[in-house]
Amino acid sequence: LMILIGMAARFRIFNEISAPQSVRFLIPEAYSGWVRVEFEIAGASALQVEAGQLVLKVPPSGLLQTSSPERYGWVKDNYAFYSDGGLRPIPKSGPGRLIWGRINGETTNSFGHRKYEEFFVGTEKQFREQLESARPRNPPEGRKSPN
Repeated sequence: LMILIGMAARFRIFNEISAPQSVRFLIPEAYSGWVRVEFEIAGASALQVEAGQLVLKVPPSGLLQTSSPERYGWVKDNYAFYSDGGLRPIPKSGPGRLIWGRINGETTNSFGHRKYEEFFVGTEKQFREQLESARPRNPPEGRKSPN
């Protein structure tokens, strides 16, 4: 019986350490645009855990830097707008969807190595306009590019 209790306790502790946690993204009320979360940034604050969820409170700039590592695995993410009046859920699917284009990546530049996650907050029309404005344009036929 003691062996079974010990194995159960060890499994529970291992599961709590290794299991991905759900994530709650808190976005400033009325924010629209790209959100970027950069992980493992020296000197930045660690992510907070509330009620078993990692809480990522995005500042009005849309850029959140944290010393915490990026979490991998299947987790249920929640999104909400925050204001002095409290929290308002953000739909990430279905009618009224406001979360688009979520990606994870890594980059190295003059600021060092960065692991990041990005997503867009806004309507589908706003998201498509952002994608369209970032796409390189071909010059009209018959005209040469000024290179």
